[in-house]
Amino acid sequence: MQSQIAAKNSPNKQSGRQQIEMILSRCHQLHREKQQSEALIQSEQLSNVDQPLKQQITRIVVEKHERDDFDRIMEEDLENQLNELELKHIEQKQQQNQYETLLKQMKRYGTMNRISYSLRVSHYNQMQKRNTTKNQCLNNIMRNLKFLY
Repeated sequence: MQSQIAAKNSPNKQSGRQQIEMILSRCHQLHREKQQSEALIQSEQLSNVDQPLKQQITRIVVEKHERDDFDRIMEEDLENQLNELELKHIEQKQQQNQYETLLKQMKRYGTMNRISYSLRVSHYNQMQKRNTTKNQCLNNIMRNLKFLY
């Protein structure tokens, strides 16, 4: 009996409860290892099965990037065309303004020329009248002189 008590108190000997706990913890550890290995096996299987799916996803992503690049290029091209059209419109507007300014200047010049012409004609007519008047006066003087001599 004392040997049994001594065996119970011996540090090398474990109680039944401790043994059960140790066995349970070992069971839990083995169960976790089993789950991890199953997950690893599933992952490997999925990666083998998913390879075509990964390729398809990669292809879709590449196509999307290509479409995005195409859309970006088209958008840039359209923006450039719009900018060119705006510049052409501005140039045309400037030309139109220049033409209108030139036309106004020509009209003013034409008006000034008509006024100048009218003034010259008027001046010419006045000079003609003066000359005529002078000639008449000279003729009168000449006639009077003829009468005197």
